[in-house]
Amino acid sequence: MPTICRFTVVLTLLLPVGLMGEIQRQGFYNSIVAYLGILLGYLNMGILFPFILTPEQIGLYAVIAAVGQVGSNLTRFGVPYISVRYWPFYREHQEDKAKFIGFQMFLIAVGATFFVLLYFLLKPSLVAHFQQDSPLFVSYSHLVIPFTLFMLAFEMFYGFCRANILTIAAGFARDLLFRSIIFFLIISFHFELITFHQFIWIYSFAYALPMLFLMFYLIRKHELTVDFRFGKLSNIKDMLVYGSFVSMGSLSTVLLNELDKIMITGIIDLDATGIYAISAFFGAVIVAPARSVLMIASPIIAQFMKDGEIDKISRIYSKSAINMLAVGLLIYIGLCINLHNIFAILPPVYAAGYYVIVFIGLSKLFEVASGANGDIILNSKYFRYDLLFNFCLALLAIGTNYILIPAYGITGAAIATAISILLFNTFRGIFIYYKYGMQPYNRKTFYCIAIGLVVLGVNYFLPRWDNLFVDILLRSIIAVSIYVPLIFLFKISMDINGLLNNILAQLNKRK
Repeated sequence: MPTICRFTVVLTLLLPVGLMGEIQRQGFYNSIVAYLGILLGYLNMGILFPFILTPEQIGLYAVIAAVGQVGSNLTRFGVPYISVRYWPFYREHQEDKAKFIGFQMFLIAVGATFFVLLYFLLKPSLVAHFQQDSPLFVSYSHLVIPFTLFMLAFEMFYGFCRANILTIAAGFARDLLFRSIIFFLIISFHFELITFHQFIWIYSFAYALPMLFLMFYLIRKHELTVDFRFGKLSNIKDMLVYGSFVSMGSLSTVLLNELDKIMITGIIDLDATGIYAISAFFGAVIVAPARSVLMIASPIIAQFMKDGEIDKISRIYSKSAINMLAVGLLIYIGLCINLHNIFAILPPVYAAGYYVIVFIGLSKLFEVASGANGDIILNSKYFRYDLLFNFCLALLAIGTNYILIPAYGITGAAIATAISILLFNTFRGIFIYYKYGMQPYNRKTFYCIAIGLVVLGVNYFLPRWDNLFVDILLRSIIAVSIYVPLIFLFKISMDINGLLNNILAQLNKRK
């Protein structure tokens, strides 16, 4: 948590003085919200779901979310990205700002209408594809409509918050409020206050409350004045082109993260999807802390791109990559050294997801080690090229899943994701280096990876303690006791070193 906060201080050094204190404050609270969200997500998906719901029920939950994610990305026309990229052009003029917001609301309304029409057009194909192996999804497939529509509205207001750097409220709504709703739903189901039918129906409307929260928050901040007379906005054509390219590009990224669940549902069944979803959740925890960094970094990169300050973007790129790698690698190590303990806690049916955690975790490690590469491309004049990268990524993900799922089951889906993310971020990084001459890696990157391998090697020779929780505690303590001092000694991240120096200074004062 504090490491993320310290990185926001680095960002503030690149900003106008008026924004410094506010960004530092938001960075601190964003860190708290992000980690509370991780804990609540772990409580929901890591503990409650496996013991309260059946794998088939979890699979239905996961595939509705997956279809909703794909659907919202397909039909939002790049609105959240338009908010961040073009906000600097309108922030100073209240009348134009209101028209800018009205334009985005219009796009979302068109997208929502398009999604509903698309669903009814494709429904016969959905029924034919899923009826045999996943009939439960067919029975509830219509619930993707409210789930997706409220997600569309939520993402629009979420984009407005990011553009205004109101990231505390945005993070709270996404990481805490939404997951709190899921928590109360699963507890209510457990105590038989609601049936599963009611559970899944209420879940399909779960984004309504976070959406309303952000809407009223923006109104209270006087950042939601709306004027639908947007026809004469100066760069409306540019926004439509940008939104179209970015929307298709982001769709490919979401396909990579969600396609595996949809394809497992169609190729195997909902039970396998449920097992995969629980295992993949553990691996995906790695990327959660990085979201706080990127949430703040993206609008700042957009401003620097507008002002042509590439050197400052390069500093953000390097700092984001090493900080997120150092934190993400420690989380990945913690997962790997405790895999046997995780599956000793979970019901036996989830043992099939053992290597899913390994490969999904590895894919997320590739992602965080790439820093802010996606935000740099999307906020640059080369944003069109990202569509090409994402199109190739989508083809790669579909191809590898079709090959590997029949051969290796849910582990094959995880391997496909890892291969796709590695190649995708590699080519993104090469492109940024070719166009801007910057890349985020140096010898400290390799030192960091080597330190991680040393910790894993030491763990290999540790004995297994009989008590499960003692084993988890001792392995984790030993790993941290080796990893953190070596990171400090080799000065992998100046932000981490600064944090540890502050802690040591505080301890010395108390003596």
